[in-house]
Amino acid sequence: MSVTNTWEFETITFPADTTGAFDNDNADSLQLRFWLGAGTNFTSGTLATTWGTYTAANVAVGQVNIADSTSNDFLITGVQLEAGTSATDFEFLPIDVNLGRCQRYYEKTYALATAPGTSGTGQRHQGSTDAGSNFVVHDRFCVKKRATPTITIYSNNGVSGSWDIAASGLSTSAVVNAYGSNESRVGFYLTFGGARNYVSAHVDGFWVADSEL
Repeated sequence: MSVTNTWEFETITFPADTTGAFDNDNADSLQLRFWLGAGTNFTSGTLATTWGTYTAANVAVGQVNIADSTSNDFLITGVQLEAGTSATDFEFLPIDVNLGRCQRYYEKTYALATAPGTSGTGQRHQGSTDAGSNFVVHDRFCVKKRATPTITIYSNNGVSGSWDIAASGLSTSAVVNAYGSNESRVGFYLTFGGARNYVSAHVDGFWVADSEL
């Protein structure tokens, strides 16, 4: 950004760092920052135009101080970071495509804007009783996960580790079980132990599947 309160379309192309490789994990190999205000500790050096050792004074050279007036606005309509020899047109993806990509790493049965652990009315399931009188409920993910996820369940009251028995209105603890092999990436099942005979009952609650890096 070069001028405040003015619509700009910015394209920045920079050569790749050939001295090493980014790790394919969450180790913070690359950071993308928008400097809206910076002091001389970060602006008194020389604008870096090549990859090099971190120098604080070079980080925000030429930065426009958008914090110098309460009338300044900073609005972003979209950011795209891509690998290639030149910048391509901004890729506008429909929400279902973006959601599916996100759900490969994280999925929840709560509404998109609802935080896990919030009280509500969860999904209702009818299960079956196994040979040990354990009530068993199966569920599948909308999208196959990157790796076997960590499953956290919540009752309708937001209590972690429990689901509700619809017929009685009571809550009971449940054990999350992963399927074998790669099937663990497509679904899971819950068992309500203690020789509980829920042959004709329904249970309901929420779950979160986390398979992030």
